[in-house]
Amino acid sequence: MDMDRYHTILRCTGDTSLSSTIIEAIAAIDRVEPNEMEPIYSAIDPDALEQLVESLRRSSHQKGDERAEFTFDGYRVTVLSSGEIEIRQHTTETRGEPTDEMAFHLALTHLLQTATANGVDIEGGWGCRNKSDSKWGVEIYGVKER
Repeated sequence: MDMDRYHTILRCTGDTSLSSTIIEAIAAIDRVEPNEMEPIYSAIDPDALEQLVESLRRSSHQKGDERAEFTFDGYRVTVLSSGEIEIRQHTTETRGEPTDEMAFHLALTHLLQTATANGVDIEGGWGCRNKSDSKWGVEIYGVKER
């Protein structure tokens, strides 16, 4: 599965602040109103972010790839000195129980990546049962990509 499915790139305009642009983008991804989200200052000082990005823009490198990164509301936010904003699902945070197929894939992928990173042998088969007594068989095996 392509983990960049929740990936978007925006160009910050002079009409709105950088933090407002980030909040509006994540609200759109999550399909919520911006005022329903946690405040951005819970993750980063908005004024300091603006100053840092402005400083990066004026840096002598002028390549446009200098960046500031932080995690906010379950997303990894990268602000490039070019003014672009990259927003990706942050897979190392728990975002609650899966409520749709995409969330299930993300949660399962995170679980498998974490287990593998911790040295757990994830290949094999397991029987699973839920509260209503439904039963599933789960088999995990390596797949070779061409």
